[in-house]
Amino acid sequence: NEGDLTIAMASSLWKAVHNKKKQTVRCLGLDIDSTLIERASNKFSCEVVDDKEKEEFMPVFKDCNLCSSDAHNNACSSFFADSTKTYQEKIPRKMFSLTTIFSTTMWIHIHSGDDGLTKFLERACGWTKKYLLIEPQHSGCYRKANVRLRKMKRPEIDVSAERLKMRNQIENEIEKVVTGCGFRRVKIDLEADEQVDDVRTAWNRTLQLYERTEIDED
Repeated sequence: NEGDLTIAMASSLWKAVHNKKKQTVRCLGLDIDSTLIERASNKFSCEVVDDKEKEEFMPVFKDCNLCSSDAHNNACSSFFADSTKTYQEKIPRKMFSLTTIFSTTMWIHIHSGDDGLTKFLERACGWTKKYLLIEPQHSGCYRKANVRLRKMKRPEIDVSAERLKMRNQIENEIEKVVTGCGFRRVKIDLEADEQVDDVRTAWNRTLQLYERTEIDED
């Protein structure tokens, strides 16, 4: 929640593409919590190896209410505008090569309902050029949401399946939305030459990888 995963993934990608093509990697991390965003930004500044790496591998962290269409779109648009200005290069398609959504879907769902979650996923797909990786929070997580809210001294929210009709089959419902936006599920390679539709994390959540079916390489 403080940018560790974002920094680790971006660093891994940077090392892979830089060694082969000498490309830069730019990534955007979004979270509604401005305190976490500040910590993530400070953490990257402290951990960067040298100025050369910082120039070619630069995560940007911004606080953003992902339930808001305007806030979400503005955060992405301003990121590309700033990148164009900073690196003085033209970005032909203002889209992300990879979008990752971790531990987010449930909170958007309970705060903005079925329609809000659907629209968020559609926006995420619209900003994604090639790959989309989602970690859906399964139905059981919803029962614990109000426990966390009480600990934070925040009002409880109705998380019932009557209000959130997508909840009971949330992983399948998310797949329906994403595949309806021109993506397909991709089998994930395991170490033992085994391919599976999804893998489970240590806390029993699936990781779903999607690829856009029609990719414009320009």
